[in-house]
Formats: sequence, C-alpha cells, structure tokens
Amino acid sequence: MGWNRETAEKRIEKNDFSHEEVKVVKLTKGMYFSNLPKKEVRNCESGTHTYVDVSNFNEIASNCGDDKEKQKKVLRALSVKHKVLNSMVKDQSSEIMQMQSSRSHIINYRPFNDDEQLVINSVSSAISYISYLYEVFNPIFKELDDFRCCIGIAHGQFLVTNLGADGKREVISLGLPANQGAKILNGHGNISITLELYNLLPEDLQDIFEKKTIKGKTIYTSSSVRWSKYPSLQEKYAQDFDKEALESLTKDYRDSLPINEINISGVNKKVCFDDLSERNVKRFKALIIYADLDGFSSYIEKAFKNDELKEIIPVIHGAIAEFQSAVADLEAIPVQVRGDCLISIAHLPTNSESESKRIKQALQVAVALQSSMDVLNSYFKDYPDLKVAVGIDYGNIMATRLGKNGEKEKVIIGIPAIESESLQQHFCKGDEIAISKDVYKKLDYEPIKKHFSEAKEGHFYSKQLTFDKLDEDLKKSSENRNRTASLGSGIATVGTATHCDPAPAYINQARHCWEDGHEL
Repeated sequence: MGWNRETAEKRIEKNDFSHEEVKVVKLTKGMYFSNLPKKEVRNCESGTHTYVDVSNFNEIASNCGDDKEKQKKVLRALSVKHKVLNSMVKDQSSEIMQMQSSRSHIINYRPFNDDEQLVINSVSSAISYISYLYEVFNPIFKELDDFRCCIGIAHGQFLVTNLGADGKREVISLGLPANQGAKILNGHGNISITLELYNLLPEDLQDIFEKKTIKGKTIYTSSSVRWSKYPSLQEKYAQDFDKEALESLTKDYRDSLPINEINISGVNKKVCFDDLSERNVKRFKALIIYADLDGFSSYIEKAFKNDELKEIIPVIHGAIAEFQSAVADLEAIPVQVRGDCLISIAHLPTNSESESKRIKQALQVAVALQSSMDVLNSYFKDYPDLKVAVGIDYGNIMATRLGKNGEKEKVIIGIPAIESESLQQHFCKGDEIAISKDVYKKLDYEPIKKHFSEAKEGHFYSKQLTFDKLDEDLKKSSENRNRTASLGSGIATVGTATHCDPAPAYINQARHCWEDGHEL
C-alpha cells in the first residue's frame, strides 16, 4: 500500500456531500448525540466546555519504567478516575464528550436559556472534580504519586457533529469554546476560565479567581481551590458534594479491578484497539503523529457570524475522512479525532531491529497528510487554503480502551503523546511537520531527512513537504546524473534514466513506489 494522488482525489469526491442537504438543528431539550447522522449538525447556541486533565499522568506512567506491577497500579487508578468522574458528570447533568488519555472533555448546555446558571453549574462542578481528586482519590491511591489536576472552562456557541471515514466516524464538537477550554489549561491544581465566562459569574465566585495574561490573552485562574476551603460556597452551590459517597464508590471500582486481572503485553503484529480493555493493555514503541487542521477554528467563527454552518461541515468531514484514509494508506493507525485534530500511531514493523523502518513510516504518514491537504485545497476551491500542522515524537507508549461499559475510548499513554501534541501546538505552523530531536537523529532516510532544518528550540521542522516535492527532487536528481553521465562521455545531450549509471538505491525505490502509490 501507499499514498496515491489519484486515489486521494477519488476518495475526497466520494466523501463529499456538499451537494446534499445538511441539516443544522438547534439543540433543544430531549436531544442526545448518539447515532447522530453525518449530514445532521447540532447547534448549541450556549454551552460550556470543561477539560479535566491529570497534568502529570504521563510522567507518572513513564516513571514506572519496565515495572509491570507499577504500570498496572497506575492503569487501574486511571480507569477508576474515569469511572468516578463519569458518575459525577451524570449527576451534574453534563456529558463527557470524549476521554483523551488522562484528560476528560466535558460539555454542559443545561439549563437552556439561562447562561448565568449554566456557568455557575460548570464552575461548581469543576471545584467538585478537583476536590474529589485531591481529597478523596489521592488518599485512596496513596501508594502512587499524587495525581495533579488542572481544569480549563470556556463558554460560547458550538456545533456537535459526526465525522470521519465510513466505519470510523466520531462524535466531536467544533467551535471556539472547545478550543479555548483546552488551551487555557495550566499549572497544577488550577481552574482557569475565559473572560466571557468570568463575566457571567456571580461576585462571590468571581472572588476566588485572579486575572492573568497568557500569550496576550486574558484569563482568570483559581489556584488550589477546594470546597473544604470555601464551606460557605459549598453550602450555596454544591450541597450534594458527598466525600463519603465518593470514597465508597472509588473503593468499589478499585476492588472490582484486581491487579492480577490486568495483563500488559507487547505486540508482534499491528495493534487492534477493538481487542483492548482495562484488563488487556499493550505496551510498545511507537511514533505518535498529531495532526491539526490549522485555521479551521477561525472559519467556524466566521460561519457562525455569516450563517454558513451548512457549508463548512462537508469541508471538515472531507478533511478528517481523508486524513484517516491517508494514515491507513501507510499501514499506520488513526486512533482518535479531537475536533479538527487527528491522533495516529505508527509502530510497524513491530520487531526491535526495525526502528528505522518505523520512523520512516511515520514520516511518510506526515508527508501523506500534507499531500492530502494539497488535494483537499484543490477540491474545496471556494474556501481559502487550509493547512495541516503535524507533530511527531517517538518512545514507549501503552495502548488500551477505558471508560464506562460499552462506550470505551481508545487511549494512548506516554510522554510521546504529550510531546507530539506540544510540537504541533507550540512549534508548528500550518503546512509544517515538526519532529523531535530523537526522531530526526534516528531518521536515516535521506530523501526525507534532507528537507528538515533545526529550530532554535531544538526540534526539527520541514515546510510544505509533499510527495510532489519529493518527486521533483527525484526528477532533478535523475536529470543531474544523466547530465553528468552524458558530459563525461562527450555527449552534448542529456540522456534518459535508462542511459545513465544505476541511480542510488533510494531513487530506484522511490521511482518504483511512485508507480504503485507512495510507499517510500
């Protein structure tokens, strides 16, 4: 298999439903997001997005090293945390949109038509989450390093839709609050909120927040907030927060998952997430590929203002579906869609002697994503050019599925998951690929490696690297060799590839794969 431009063009055309009617339905009471058709979009005119992140979880997991007993204890703790948090979210009339490793993405749009009560509920729920983690969860799992938590909350209008390739579609949310909530996460023990949300709070809740500026943006942060520190606020806003009941629930979940029932093993073939669970976990070396559709959030905001929501859904659906297919073209695995982001892994071949092949595979995936973006822009001509930014890191990860029964989410755990996201978000512009220093050092495939330059931060990046660009290199390299061969033999004309000395191995390999699809 390999990426092929003609195949990508056909896929994009097949996945396009812009000529069909897209329904944008106002979210009202009694509506849910299960079985949401891909041509129907729910428009939530007012809601909050809360991200609850165990901010030091990947470090805790990585510190286990190769000790499987420690790994099992950490995985059990994470599973219990997710389950209890899900129970708390249900009790507070919110919904978990997605589990992202140790992070939970929660949405709240109730009560309808009452923004002040909505944001009060969201902030009081956040205080309950952080109070639970520090005052109930950590004391029960005291044999582990303390789980540290940070929370980000944003308010505004957003969409909920179901997108991606057939059989791989995921319900996701699009809009400014979904992005803002994740981007204002910071520190340990902090709850951070946007200016808009702060202005909707009553004065007594505003008083626990302090104004801060992060990257030129004004946010409000409350440090080390617990209900135990604000009993009068708990009496007013969270009378139902019951530490004893949460302690009992946490112990029940813990005891229902004995350590000896958790199996952590390696892989000798392509990992299948459908086979994974909290009792069946895989640990292996992989490259994490974090791809973000750069600039799409601003298009959504313009669409809200210009009443063009119907027009943008085929674009985002087409992009994510094509990204998933491009990843699969190179035998890598699309793991999770997060709004306009796609997280994938590359870990083939699985044997330890094939490290360089795994790294080359991940870079091919990144080039395929950039190539597919080029095709998408040619197809969706009515929109300004979109770009994709890709971050890649490498190392040991654990793969599993966690959550409530029947709705378990794919989860990847490990430092590479954090670092690839950081590379993409902080050091990578649209149409760039950013890779860690370790990935660059181990990349021994020169046709791709030569396109990367070192950034002052220590990572390496490449701009506008597509298979078309690699093909141009191939053509120039072949022409230069032909010219050299012709001049050396006294011939004035430039010969063809068949008339010159054998090309370097990588050129012959690239030429062959251009004919059958890009699999360099």
